[in-house]
Amino acid sequence: KRQYAETAPYEPYLRGKPVEDVAVYLSSDSKMTFLENGQPLAALRDEQVTNRFPHMAAVRGACRVLQEAHVPFGIITRKQLTSLNDYQVVVLPNALRMDKAEARAFLEYVRQGGRLYASRYTSLTETCGVRHKDFMLADAFGCHFAGDDIGEVAYMLPAEAAIAAAVSPQEYLSLFPQMTPFHPAEPE
Repeated sequence: KRQYAETAPYEPYLRGKPVEDVAVYLSSDSKMTFLENGQPLAALRDEQVTNRFPHMAAVRGACRVLQEAHVPFGIITRKQLTSLNDYQVVVLPNALRMDKAEARAFLEYVRQGGRLYASRYTSLTETCGVRHKDFMLADAFGCHFAGDDIGEVAYMLPAEAAIAAAVSPQEYLSLFPQMTPFHPAEPE
């Protein structure tokens, strides 16, 4: 009580709005994994449930990268869909399921000059379970869904000379998904 008494006179001035350039979208509807799709609840015992929700891993990864880069960011939910223009960039980290109202809000945000960063399956499946042949946000992304990459290793060829020089003498970069923080190695 004594400690807070010193700061009490300043409480009326504790207003304002956080200054955040980037918003990371947290989707309650995406707190799931398609790996458990079609499995009876009885088969999903506590020890067998993965609890590795790809969206949540992607949210944590995006936040970690933004923190390390000292970029001011905040977490938003569908409650902030009407105020997307407050942000320079909105990150959609593997938002596995999205409804049409969310897709419309993000499309409108881009039409008004906003920028999206989206990863993996963002906007491919609706919250009602309908999986589309293409992203609902394909127009905003400027790309289309071509198929799943079910391989264990991905190879990348740098397109920028500076990146190619940085990884030289390697020509290609490889990524082992099971070794990344998003897909921790299975315990032995």
